[in-house]
Amino acid sequence: MKQHIGVVQTIPDFQSELEVLAGRLQEGQPEIPSAILVQLFFSSDNLEWINQVTDAVLTVMPEAIVVGATTDGEIANGKTLTNSTVFSISVFAKTTLRVVADTCLPGEELALGEELRDQLLKQEQQIAGVLFLATPLSINVSRLLDGLASGGINFPLFGGGAGDYAVMEHSLVIANRQTIDCGAVVVALVSDDLVVKEYTYSGWMPLTREMTITATKNDRIATEIDGRPAYDVYSGYLGIENDQQFFLNSLEFPFLVKRDNELLGRTPMKTTEDGGIHFIADVRPGDKFRIGYGDPKEIIAHAKHVRDELGEFCPEAIFLYTCCCRRFLMQNDVEMETLPFEEVAPTAGFYTYGEFLGKGSHISHYNSTMLVVGMREGEPKQPVTDNVIRQKPGADLAEKPDLYKNQHIRVVTQLIHFIETITAELEDRNRELMQLAVTDKLTGLFNRAKLDQVLDEEIVRHNRYGTEFCVIMADIDDFKMINDTFGHHKGDAALMAFSDILRHSIRVNDTAGRWGGEEFLIVLPHTSVDAAAQTAEKIRTLVASGDYGEVKTVTASFGVLAHKPGETVDDLLLRADMALYAAKRKGRNAVVSQ
Repeated sequence: MKQHIGVVQTIPDFQSELEVLAGRLQEGQPEIPSAILVQLFFSSDNLEWINQVTDAVLTVMPEAIVVGATTDGEIANGKTLTNSTVFSISVFAKTTLRVVADTCLPGEELALGEELRDQLLKQEQQIAGVLFLATPLSINVSRLLDGLASGGINFPLFGGGAGDYAVMEHSLVIANRQTIDCGAVVVALVSDDLVVKEYTYSGWMPLTREMTITATKNDRIATEIDGRPAYDVYSGYLGIENDQQFFLNSLEFPFLVKRDNELLGRTPMKTTEDGGIHFIADVRPGDKFRIGYGDPKEIIAHAKHVRDELGEFCPEAIFLYTCCCRRFLMQNDVEMETLPFEEVAPTAGFYTYGEFLGKGSHISHYNSTMLVVGMREGEPKQPVTDNVIRQKPGADLAEKPDLYKNQHIRVVTQLIHFIETITAELEDRNRELMQLAVTDKLTGLFNRAKLDQVLDEEIVRHNRYGTEFCVIMADIDDFKMINDTFGHHKGDAALMAFSDILRHSIRVNDTAGRWGGEEFLIVLPHTSVDAAAQTAEKIRTLVASGDYGEVKTVTASFGVLAHKPGETVDDLLLRADMALYAAKRKGRNAVVSQ
C-alpha cells in the first residue's frame, strides 16, 4: 500500500501531478495496483469546482474510486489547512474496493442504513473495513448507523460527517461523479491482507453538575432539561445568547452524555424558537450529561499515546476524522495534535460534523472526538518508535526554547484544573447539604421531610406495581417525665440510645426517622403486617432491656399497620396514630397491629 497526499492548487497543475503519479505506478512495478482510492476533502461546496477536481482524477485514473466530503478544515501530511482542497491517494496491492452511495429523505435513514448493510453483506470476500461518509446537517445519521449495525457486522466501520465551515446549512459527500447533499457513501475495503486499526479519544472534561434530558423531539432536539427549556443551560451557565452565533459560541461546550458505558459528546447546532437545542447527533430522554470543555493538555497527551501505539502497528497510511470543535479549541496549536501522526505514516483527513466508529451490533456516533485510522497491507515492517521518528526539517536541538510558545494552552489547562477543583468542591458540599437537609441533627436518623418523601414514593410504587408496605409508629413512653426528672440532656441521651436501636434493628431497604419530639416512624417496603409486628416487638424488647444509666428504664409503644389500596399518606398516618394510641391505652410498652 502506498499513500500520496497533496493540495489542489489549480486544475492544470493537479492534472499534471496526477499524470506524473500515474506514470510512476506503471514504471518498474511488478504488478498492476489492485485498486486506487482517492479521497477528496473540499472546503467549499461549489459544485463546479468539485466536478472539475473529480473529473481530473477520473480522466487520468479512470480505474480509481473517488469519494470525498465537504469539511470544516482539511488535514494534509499532518498539517491543518483551511479553505483548501486536499487529496489523498491510496494505492493498494492486494485490496479491492466496492463503493455504494445513495440518497434518502429525513425519516428514511433507518431504511437506508439497512439497505447499505445488505449491499455490504452481499460481498462474499472478506471485508477488512468500511469507510463511511454522510451528511449530518440534512439527515439523522445516528438512525442510519442503527440500520447499518442491525443484525451485526463483522468488520470495523469508520468515517466522518461532512461539514460546511460552521455555516450549518449545507454539506456534501461525493462518490465518483455523484454529489449527495442528503445521504451517505460507503467504501468496502475487501482484502485478506489489509489490516485496519482504529483509535478514538476525546480530551473533553466535565464542568457542570450532572443534568438530565427530560424531553426530546425528532431524536436530535432536546426540548427540556430537568423540566426546563433546554437552552437555559447555555444561557444560565455560559451566558450564550440565542442568536445566529449560537453554534460558534457553544461549539467548545458540548454535552458529555453517559450512555451504554460510553461518554458521548453531543455538539449543538442551533436553537429552536421554543427554547430547544438541535444537536448534530441523537439525544434521548433520560440521557444524563454534563457540559464539557476541552483540556489541551489531555488532548496532546492522548495524541502522543495513540501515535506511539500506531508506531508499533506500523501503518502505511493514517486517516484522521476529527471534530471541528477541536480546531476551534486549539486554534493555532491544533497541529500539536495532528502532526505527531505524520511522524509514523503519511496522514490525511478532515475536520468533521461527527465521527463514526463501530463493529458488531453497535456503531457509535461521536462528537468532539478524534478518530484515528491506521492501515497497512501485509505483515508489519520495523516499528516506528521514539528512537526512529524522523526529526522535523530544520530542527536544531541547541536552539533556545521559546518560553512563550503554546502559553495559552497552559493557561487553558490551568483554568480547566481550577474549574474541575471548584466543581468537585461544590458537588461535595452539595452532597453534604442534601444529607443535612434530610437528617435529624440530634439522632442522625432521617427527618420528617425525608420520611414524607419515602412515603410518597412507596405509595407511587404500590399504585404502579401493587407492592405492599407497612409502617411502624413508635413513641417513647413518659418522655416528658424523663426530661422533667433528669433534665433535657438525659432526655436527649435517651433519644439517641433509642435511635441507635432502631438503626441496628431494620433492614437495608427499610427507612427509620424521627417524626417529631419523641415520635419515630419506620417504613418497611415489601413487608407483611405480621413481619412488621415482629420487627416492632424486637425493637420493643431491646428498648425495654437497655441500659440508660441514671434514667434506669426506658420503654416505648408501637403502632403497626399495612398500607391499604387507595389510601393516602394522611389516611395511613391517621391509622398509625390510632394504633399507637391503642398501644398506650394497653398500658404502654406494647405493640398493637391493625
